Amino acid sequence: MLGVSGDDLQPKLVVLDFLLESPDLHSIETVAHANTFAFEPIQSWPLGSHWSENGIVDMDIRAEPGPATFSPPGLKIPFGLDTRERLIAVTQHVRSGVLHYFIPSRAITTLIGATKTSQWGRLFAWDEWGPQRTRCFLSPQPVSNVWVCTTYGMRGVLPKIDHSSWWLFEFNQGVVHQSLRERQVKVKETRVSKPFRKDVVTRGQFQISTFRGDEHARCEVMLSEDNLVFVDVR
Repeated sequence: MLGVSGDDLQPKLVVLDFLLESPDLHSIETVAHANTFAFEPIQSWPLGSHWSENGIVDMDIRAEPGPATFSPPGLKIPFGLDTRERLIAVTQHVRSGVLHYFIPSRAITTLIGATKTSQWGRLFAWDEWGPQRTRCFLSPQPVSNVWVCTTYGMRGVLPKIDHSSWWLFEFNQGVVHQSLRERQVKVKETRVSKPFRKDVVTRGQFQISTFRGDEHARCEVMLSEDNLVFVDVR
């Protein structure tokens, strides 16, 4: 289970184990069986400057589908989602735009699995978990808070500037590695400067495709296992 903690300049993901945690009411900062994953801090600019209100305004976490969607063990189907991994999309709304993070769940679970249960309460700095395993993008465009199914399994979508075309990101590493071998190319790193205190460089491996809808429409896009659903929201 993921939660959000921290202030408006350095948010954190809190990953907790409900099976070990007591049923009592807790604040997210006081749960006993949890580890925390910090993001790179946002720059704090002097009062009176153009960026003086550059804190994080809002933060969303998305990961679809829910556990009930996965096929039961033993069901004979030709393919399906890997129940051990999913793509977590974290969106941070800042004054200068929107920060989109794509986080394969193994970027978190492998570190938790390597941590002894007696070490609950550990804080992982951004440099320990983020740069090599995730991707961060700065965009002027938010994703919809109504048409919210923008991830499915290990795929995610983001709007381009005009909202008539979209990027589709594939983080399934089997698919990505096969594509890289066939094309004999390397995925370049992503560098984001503003609004961070220092450049955030991410190198998580992915494959990207572009899809265009009606150029006269303002579309939102939802993902399912086999389809992209374009919704004209004019």
